[in-house]
Amino acid sequence: MKPSQPKIYEHEKEQDRQLLADCAASKKSGSKFANIHIKLRQAAIHPILARRHYDDATLKKMAKSCLMEDK
Repeated sequence: MKPSQPKIYEHEKEQDRQLLADCAASKKSGSKFANIHIKLRQAAIHPILARRHYDDATLKKMAKSCLMEDK
């Protein structure tokens, strides 16, 4: 397991606990409730999907760079 994986997994578990508490308090949760197990699995198996390595601006630059390579 990579060092980043336990941190990501614990973060997702904490968010899920909060989501469940909100549901118990009758707050709206939307579609997030259905994604609990998927996010935990991603943290355990595919930590890069957690998007902790790159922010949106960096991803935008990377995408533009990839598009420029095709030309």
